[in-house]
Amino acid sequence: MIKPIFKSNDKKQINYTSSILWHSLDISLRLIHPIMPFITEELYQRIPHKKFESICISEFPDANLLSEFEDDDSIKKINYLINAVKTIRSIKMNLDYKNSKPKSKI
Repeated sequence: MIKPIFKSNDKKQINYTSSILWHSLDISLRLIHPIMPFITEELYQRIPHKKFESICISEFPDANLLSEFEDDDSIKKINYLINAVKTIRSIKMNLDYKNSKPKSKI
């Protein structure tokens, strides 16, 4: 999905996509930093558009700041799929449905 954008000559679209990727990487590194501090610090130092000198002093991402990226239509579609899967699993369990393939012994 992103490769065609970077292969195009549309500088505005390339810059916009790049900024989203860098922002996503920045947030991802800050989220995983408590678990993997040395690796995330090394990667953070290589980000060209970093907000802080070190990831150690950066703010932990706030979920409320990401609310602008929420898409209500997509959330409704995902919830519909989740409920459909739950319903199918419930029906399978109530009917005591067995998988058609026998389990092979290794």
